[in-house]
Amino acid sequence: MPDGNTARDLLEDTRALLADGEWTKLVAVVASLHPADLTELALLLEGTNRRSFVEHLPPAVLGQMFEFAQENDLEELVRTTAVESLPEVLAEVDDDIIVDVLQELEPGERADTLAALGRTRELEDLLEYEEESAGGIMSRGFVALQESLTVQQAIDYLRAARPSSAQTYYLYVVDAGQRLLGTVGIRDLLVSPPLTPLLRITNRDIHWVSTDTDQEEVARTLQRYNLLAVPVVNEEQELVGVSLAEDLIDVITEEATEDMYRMVGLDEEETAATPIRRTIRLRLPWLMVNVVTAG
Repeated sequence: MPDGNTARDLLEDTRALLADGEWTKLVAVVASLHPADLTELALLLEGTNRRSFVEHLPPAVLGQMFEFAQENDLEELVRTTAVESLPEVLAEVDDDIIVDVLQELEPGERADTLAALGRTRELEDLLEYEEESAGGIMSRGFVALQESLTVQQAIDYLRAARPSSAQTYYLYVVDAGQRLLGTVGIRDLLVSPPLTPLLRITNRDIHWVSTDTDQEEVARTLQRYNLLAVPVVNEEQELVGVSLAEDLIDVITEEATEDMYRMVGLDEEETAATPIRRTIRLRLPWLMVNVVTAG
């Protein structure tokens, strides 16, 4: 099958393979799809077909779909996924997505999933934050280097920890109390003499947000300073998480859409599907102002 197929291109083939129970062929057919496209394909399927499709995907792939799904799509995926399989699916998923999934579950299901993940205390802490705050959207996936380290010790730590590429956007430097002091770049680590104290090459000009900062303000901070991630601190200035650019895209897009609506006089509740009478009612006051001021 040629590359470049979209979810809709594969919809009929997927339905046929599901009907025939050709699970191996099904996985092979959809293997080249991006997780976001896999999510679209899953949600184009109906009822039993959707559940069968999701059940036969490898847990790691389903976890990637959770990470790339939009908010409403994630709700549908969670409802389609068997609760008992969630711990395995969420094993390699970022904490902020895990929290989003847990919030969709019933209390009993949430407790069972938390227990199976073995991180009850840590994830329950994240669940306490408001959903649209920095604490509610942050990830625990960050690298914190102790201020007492030398350059060589910091490099040795990174080699042992093997952090993901997203976690090394910024390397944060903290004191013994986990309070944020600054950042250090990988290049600076590589070119500095091994015995150089880490604090000597630490950049203290950092921009951070607190756990209760509204997500739109977090997005604005990220845009204003052209950052890839924004560190999140608690009341004691302890580094507790990071908000990544990839997780703030939806927030930025929503805010930009609202701004565009306001520019053309549309109410935020108005969409392309809004009935014409309601659209006229929403826009009429703005149009009348334009007529008067243009006269």
